[in-house]
Amino acid sequence: MSERTEDADFLLLCRGFVALVLIVVLGVVAAESQLDRLTGRQDFGELLNVRREAIAGVYSLYLLGTGYQLKSLYSVAEVSNTDHSLSVKVAGSNFTVPTVFYVDLDGFFAEGWKDKLVVRVLSSRQVLGEYLAPYSTKLRNFVNSIGP
Repeated sequence: MSERTEDADFLLLCRGFVALVLIVVLGVVAAESQLDRLTGRQDFGELLNVRREAIAGVYSLYLLGTGYQLKSLYSVAEVSNTDHSLSVKVAGSNFTVPTVFYVDLDGFFAEGWKDKLVVRVLSSRQVLGEYLAPYSTKLRNFVNSIGP
């Protein structure tokens, strides 16, 4: 009988210990969340964060709670972007690549070209109509048979 009592007492102690640990963990989480709201701190921890600073060639690295700052040793190229072009400056030479293209087609389709294009389209339509004339009745009957 004493063996069962010891088992029951041990089980009661384990339950009490688990309840105590659970209450302590919940209390710590509640206190930390209140402090985060009060101080405006982020609710998450960062393991690794790499970002570029506003100063050219400076990078910040955050690794396991420690911050490092890296600076570039050599400037290889300078890239700048505008609304209409991308400029790359390498070794004193500037290369500009346009990102927006404008094409003026008014000169290409002058009045003479428009008239010739319309005449050619109309003549092609007439030739196609003459070519399909023998088949038109069969096609018309076929389309009418398919209809509702």
